[in-house]
Amino acid sequence: MEIREILNQCAVTGCVGLLIYSFSSPLGAAMYKWVDAEGNVHYTQTKPEADVETEIIKPQEPADNTELDKEFSERKARERGYQEYRKEKEKEQELINKEKERYAANCKSSKELLEKLQSLRRFRVKDEEGNPKWASNEDHQATIDRVKDNVKKFCK
Repeated sequence: MEIREILNQCAVTGCVGLLIYSFSSPLGAAMYKWVDAEGNVHYTQTKPEADVETEIIKPQEPADNTELDKEFSERKARERGYQEYRKEKEKEQELINKEKERYAANCKSSKELLEKLQSLRRFRVKDEEGNPKWASNEDHQATIDRVKDNVKKFCK
C-alpha cells in the first residue's frame, strides 16, 4: 500500500495528525496538503503535479529542552547522591552491628572467665622463661580485677 493510500484512509478515519508526525522526515521536510476534485484531502511530501491549490505544512520546531535536560540531570545527580548516602549509612549500620556482636561475644566470654576465676582458689601462669608456676594471691586478684573491668566495658 502506498503512502498516499494510507494517508487517504487516515484522512477518513481521523488519524492525519499521527501520520503527519510519523512520516515526517527527520530532516524537517515540509508536507503538502491539497484537496482533489472529488473533495478528498491529501497529504504528501512532494508538491502535487496537478495545478491545485496547496497548503504547505511546515514541521514544528523542536522544543527547547535545555531547562528540562538540566533539571533531569540535577534530579539524577541528587538521586545518585541519595543512593550513595543510603549505601554509606547501611555500611555504617553494618559496622555498628558487627561491633555490637563483638561486644556481646566479649561480654559472654569475660563473664564466663570471671566466674571460673572466682571459683578457683589458685591457677597456673607462666613465668618470664615460659615455665608454669602457681599464681600468687596478688596476681590472682589482679587478674580477677582486669576481667571485672572487661565485664564492665563489654556488658553495657
